[in-house]
Amino acid sequence: MKIDFKYKQTKKNIIQKINIEINKENYQFTSSVQRKTNLSYSAPIDIWDVSHLNGESPKSKTNLKREVKIVDLFCGSGGFTEGVKNGLKQLGINSKVLAACDLDKHALKVYELNHDPDLSINDDVNSIVNYQIRKDSSNKPYLENVKYKTNNLSTVEILLKGCDILLAGPPCQGHSNLNNHSRGSDPRNNLYLSVAAFAKKLNPSFIAIENVSTVLADQKSVVYKTELLLQNLGYITEHIKIQGEKIGLPQSRNRHFLIAKKHKSEPASSFIKKISGLYPNPRNVKWAFENINSIKKGNHFFYNPADVSKENKKRMEWLIENNEYNLPNHLRPVCHQSGTTYKSVYGRLYPEKPSVTITTGFMCPGRGRFTHPYEARALTTFEASILQGFPSSYKFFEEDNYPGNSILARIIGDAVSPYMSKFIGINFGIDFLINIEELISNKAA
Repeated sequence: MKIDFKYKQTKKNIIQKINIEINKENYQFTSSVQRKTNLSYSAPIDIWDVSHLNGESPKSKTNLKREVKIVDLFCGSGGFTEGVKNGLKQLGINSKVLAACDLDKHALKVYELNHDPDLSINDDVNSIVNYQIRKDSSNKPYLENVKYKTNNLSTVEILLKGCDILLAGPPCQGHSNLNNHSRGSDPRNNLYLSVAAFAKKLNPSFIAIENVSTVLADQKSVVYKTELLLQNLGYITEHIKIQGEKIGLPQSRNRHFLIAKKHKSEPASSFIKKISGLYPNPRNVKWAFENINSIKKGNHFFYNPADVSKENKKRMEWLIENNEYNLPNHLRPVCHQSGTTYKSVYGRLYPEKPSVTITTGFMCPGRGRFTHPYEARALTTFEASILQGFPSSYKFFEEDNYPGNSILARIIGDAVSPYMSKFIGINFGIDFLINIEELISNKAA
């Protein structure tokens, strides 16, 4: 399969054409977004992506006859789903969330505001499904006695419908390099295995499991075991690593995806490599922030930085006044003056470089390179959401019920980047149309 992306601008719109060649047959998928007149960019692909960050949704010439059903485990605030839905929509595929599950009630509320799932579960995924893992004669694992164990009949009734796409972002803290003491042995890592049990019950055509790139270092080999379980269920699996700055995300965010498909198709890694070719130069913080003032929605906590201590305020002022990006050792707290391997702590974001990885600590300068590139302050929750690739139209709170900056910082820092996951959505959508549905008159002339 050959795939090519083309962008064209008119007075009112930016048009994207995805051209696909399969077995010498050519297919074309065309979608467009409204062009914002106040954008400072000239490259069509930049205008396309910035228009999306401004809240514009792609409109496609194609319309699939039915909705694709999605289930999202460990769904958080819905970044994974948002990106996949956007990618599908660029191909004219409408989608509906069948079920979403997360332990964090605040994150789940954000998910509900944006995706309106038929079923919303505020609980541990292992409270819903029960399973056993056995080994066959060749010592390979397989699932046995997989059952829904909840007593909620409406929950079971909805889940029994199955789904087309299963998404999962198991807690990554146990795998992260920032968690050196428990990395590789954290019991939360076993949650990864439960995705295979849901796959057996839901029978999706496509599965994507996201985590930090260091997940492969887990001492219990949860990724490898999960992969074997999925292969035993008949899935074709693949590992891909996505570097955010290489696919247009203005952030150095490296993530691992375990991809599983029921049908043989072009490797997702080849697709991501093609995407990387669209962005020869990494986007930077300046690119992300240039249009923030034009899409800012008032003097709200969401758009303003959190208060910091007088000492930290002085540190940030010193960086701006001296046009420096790294805080000298003598200005750091004593506990950070020696022995630390994280030199970016208390640092200032470089405007001409991609942002560092957005974590849950982005509102505090002592948690990383999170001082604003032009002002003596930390990032706002809104700015962090933009760096993560969320559109400005994404609802993180109800107008009369603001959860607080600290809660939103956790939700946004933990999120799967929707900008990153939209390419998973496009990849799944192409395979879906090729293998499951007719291409609906998309043969190129």
